[in-house]
Amino acid sequence: QDIGIVAAYLIPCVVLLVYRFTIDAHICDDAYITFKVALNAAIGYGFTFNAAERVYVVTCPLWMMILAFGTMISHNTIEVAKFFGIMFEMLFLCSVVHLGYVITNRRNIGVFFSILIVTNPVYLLTSFSGMELSLYLFLLTVSLIFLVRGDHMLSLIIAAVAIWARFDGVLIYTIASSFVLFRLRHEIRK
Repeated sequence: QDIGIVAAYLIPCVVLLVYRFTIDAHICDDAYITFKVALNAAIGYGFTFNAAERVYVVTCPLWMMILAFGTMISHNTIEVAKFFGIMFEMLFLCSVVHLGYVITNRRNIGVFFSILIVTNPVYLLTSFSGMELSLYLFLLTVSLIFLVRGDHMLSLIIAAVAIWARFDGVLIYTIASSFVLFRLRHEIRK
């Protein structure tokens, strides 16, 4: 028997929050580079680390833009990163639960895999370090959900956005577009 809808999405999020507020994870060096660029963008210096130097230094432009937008509102980039980090971690876990439901028609499969992910120390330390990991994984999972559901256009759009989160998102875009082309090969031949 499948667990309830609310419980399916709530359980992984509660486990995440318990870990989030009990593990003392530190912001990594790379995150501070992104934070500085986001701060400079928020105050009008553009996507630069040093205001006077026009050198592109960010490997995750979508994450940096989200942080810059949040920094315009709150003026504390680190707190903005923590807020959006938690938000995208929860969205990612909920999308894994939903992917399990889309594939198997049972949410408890997705809950199981969400719990495996959220209790993985490597995921926790990487995600809690201020980087874009959860945003990226959320976009990849949503792209897969649309791909499995047969909504190819949305799958490809989300996969393309994932490239803005991390360039290696080009791999999921390639996989999604190859799958779409394979599925539509008969229509393409006509």
